[in-house]
Amino acid sequence: MSNSKSLKIWVSGGSFDNTGECFIQEVDVFQKTKSDIIRFAPPNSLLVPRKGFTGACWMGKARKSDLLVCGFSALFRFSPPNWKLTGILHQPCMNDLHHVAVCDQKIYIVNTGLESIDIFDILGVYQGSFSFHPAWINKERLNGITPSRKEWVPLLEVGWQERSFSITDDPPDEEYYQSDKSNFHQKIIKDFIHLNHITILPSQILVTSLSHKCVYDVSNFNKRIEITNGYPHDGIVYNNHFWITCVDGTIIAYKIEHGIVTNKISYTKNIFEHTNNRGWCRGILIQDNYAVIGITKIYNSTQHYWAPYHQDSTKTGIICWDFNSNQELSFVDLSENESKIFSILKI
Repeated sequence: MSNSKSLKIWVSGGSFDNTGECFIQEVDVFQKTKSDIIRFAPPNSLLVPRKGFTGACWMGKARKSDLLVCGFSALFRFSPPNWKLTGILHQPCMNDLHHVAVCDQKIYIVNTGLESIDIFDILGVYQGSFSFHPAWINKERLNGITPSRKEWVPLLEVGWQERSFSITDDPPDEEYYQSDKSNFHQKIIKDFIHLNHITILPSQILVTSLSHKCVYDVSNFNKRIEITNGYPHDGIVYNNHFWITCVDGTIIAYKIEHGIVTNKISYTKNIFEHTNNRGWCRGILIQDNYAVIGITKIYNSTQHYWAPYHQDSTKTGIICWDFNSNQELSFVDLSENESKIFSILKI
């Protein structure tokens, strides 16, 4: 590999510390260089400790259009050429936003905490939602009530019978969920479906679900991919394939036929079985013969099983995987300052 070879990307992320700091960094995966594009802390009314930027997307052409980036409780807009903050889109029902996509002058936000996809126009005016919960359950959750996982399923499967509706509060007691924040949009809450990433095609709106290990088409609420080989996170389209990451390091490509994502697998590989660089896998970009994949160091036990590796062996960084040689070509370590990464953007 030539020393002059270059492949630059932008990475969104943040810090596991209590500052709530967020960042966008430019990384050259072959030259192994990195530089800050954006360093940002949300206002106190929107700040959540240990959380940073999550999903991001361009509103138009890369580096020429506005950049939309999810925080825990708001969507932030940064504008070229200096990438200054030019807008904050917030609603009190936003909790743990994971990803954002723009299509036909509409902004689609993955509202993971509320188990919904919320849609706005480009002026920030609310248009509607795809929700996995009926309004009465969301009302209770917005008021701080948490159903138990055992109770949650029957609440959604009432069917054609009259009954009374109530939720027995079962607040999570794990350390991860404890916080001094009282507002719904700043509280770390228990989720049940854990929507992650949205991909919009002409006839499908696909959303990955970590908890259900599937890919939903929210245009009809069917499971487009019934079950994935791991807990899925990202979902992107490249070269007539739909690519997903799973948090255990598995990447999978599903064929797209006649414009429709199918469940036919054309490529699958657990990258962690072929590299010493491992972590919570999220963030993917396919470029020519390379897969650029993000991993994040595991600092605490996670809600979902992820891989049979000790968390002390994990790192935060970018893996460049070569499809031709079936091996890792490069790794850029981004582990400093308890950092974590989320999205990878083409620039």
